[in-house]
Amino acid sequence: MQQLFGAIERGLKSKEGTAMKLSRVSLGGWLIMLLGLAGLLFGQSDRGTITGTVTDPSGAVIPDAAVTVTNVRTDTKTMVTSTSSGNYAVPLLPAGTYKITVEKQGFKTAVRESLPLLVGQTVREDIILQVGEVSQTVEVEAVAPLLKPETSELSTAVSNKEVMDLPLPMSGEARSPINFIALVPGVTGAQNGGGYGNNTTGRTFATSVNGGQTFAFEIQVDGASIQNTNVSGDFRNIPMPQDSINEFKVETGNFAAEFGRTGGGIVTFTTRSGTNELHGSAYDFLRNDALDARGFYALNTPKLRQNEFGANVGGPLWIPKVYDGRNKTFFFFYYDGFRYRSGAANFKTTVPTAQQRDGDFSDLRNSSGNLIPIYDPATTRTVNGQVIRDPFPGNIIPSGRISTVAKNILGYVPPPTFNQPFDNFLSTQGGTNDTNMWGLRIDHAFSAKHRLSGWYGWNKFEGI
Repeated sequence: MQQLFGAIERGLKSKEGTAMKLSRVSLGGWLIMLLGLAGLLFGQSDRGTITGTVTDPSGAVIPDAAVTVTNVRTDTKTMVTSTSSGNYAVPLLPAGTYKITVEKQGFKTAVRESLPLLVGQTVREDIILQVGEVSQTVEVEAVAPLLKPETSELSTAVSNKEVMDLPLPMSGEARSPINFIALVPGVTGAQNGGGYGNNTTGRTFATSVNGGQTFAFEIQVDGASIQNTNVSGDFRNIPMPQDSINEFKVETGNFAAEFGRTGGGIVTFTTRSGTNELHGSAYDFLRNDALDARGFYALNTPKLRQNEFGANVGGPLWIPKVYDGRNKTFFFFYYDGFRYRSGAANFKTTVPTAQQRDGDFSDLRNSSGNLIPIYDPATTRTVNGQVIRDPFPGNIIPSGRISTVAKNILGYVPPPTFNQPFDNFLSTQGGTNDTNMWGLRIDHAFSAKHRLSGWYGWNKFEGI
């Protein structure tokens, strides 16, 4: 290892022979960090591929043809050459609209305009070059293929236009793009909800893909797996409002080997990125009881104040007289806020009585009037292969056996509002939800073959 550091230091000497100061400890730390990050570098499953074969009018393949694939919105270019068999492939392309230009000496330049590439999609675009001068151009409008011969996966992709135009439900929580999975054939149990707020329990988790298990589908954002450590498919804590999504895809069957760990479907989201033009938008979705109609038999309209608002902006990173990021560096920033207030819920539940708080459960009986025994965990033993316990005498837990933690928790539990053992508390607490989310994505093209993208998201929820 010492020889390695010495070689690196010698390689960093300037032309004048002055050695750059380099901390071996710092260099070692960077190497360790990079090796640690290597485990997180997944196969960028959100990226697409454009492939095809270059031939002449007779069907003969054309090797060494120059193929340039250009992102229409950012003008970033990727250049490859066709192989000896005339094939070309341009992988790791973000979803978007592309232009393909193919050049070869002795043939007219072929151009395919407006080729759509969805998230994680492989598109085949075969090119036929006509005999002529390179200065002559043959332009053809590209058409999205109806079939996907390059892959056997079963999937549905939803474009950016559909993401932005389709309505999403709002019922005590912000709009959540995870609800779009209800559009996919084979997905059942997808209901409104699963977003951010106080009304999400069980909504996302009830989703099943092709009859598979619930809790089993995987969520990926920009090619990285975003999984809750205890519940697969939990989208609630991911800070991605609808307006931050570019496209998404749901794979329901015939998964590639990289998804062999997943028992259900795979949901892949791509975040929006900036383009060569500065764009922004602002929105507000309002619902207020002042605008609601009163029910026929109701004395008044119940309190309901719901507001989702936000804004986003994206474009090239351009600082006058300092940095011009057009065609290479782009940003996209978004913010989404949600506020919710509702009237009293008026639901019943069961809370401990004053006697039960002191450990006295002598009046705890079922509907038949039989005592419901409370067993002493300290008497646990095995008899004839069975684990048994003894009930507390008189169904009363001694005060010394009740932990301090339990007593502290009981301090937050309200007393009963009715003198009965069950359904003895009427809640009149209204619902609240204050959610704030923001995120930033940066894209930079170092060259035609080297690019870097990063996304950071943050959210905070406060509510009842």
